[in-house]
Amino acid sequence: MGSLSDRNGEAVAGEIISKGLDSFRDGVHRLPLNLKPLVTFLYYCGVRLGEAEQIEWHQVDPPAALIRLEEDQTKNSEAPTIPLPDVLVKMLKQIDKKEGSDL
Repeated sequence: MGSLSDRNGEAVAGEIISKGLDSFRDGVHRLPLNLKPLVTFLYYCGVRLGEAEQIEWHQVDPPAALIRLEEDQTKNSEAPTIPLPDVLVKMLKQIDKKEGSDL
């Protein structure tokens, strides 16, 4: 999904996430293409950045609109299943699947 810590666009992403849904929708287009899925996931799903950056493709299930985190990926050692909004499922379906955590 990309990374906010090492990609151009970090300031824009932070600004977009901190504002409301209308601002998010208006501002997400300003992000680099590789950051749009990550920022959309963080905004709609409320997952911690560190958790999101650890997600690997085998945990992503676009047809079911779910991402399954593993216990060792979360701060509280729980393994939640995260429902995905339609807008994010559409983005993920357009990304060429890769190996590992390079979403």
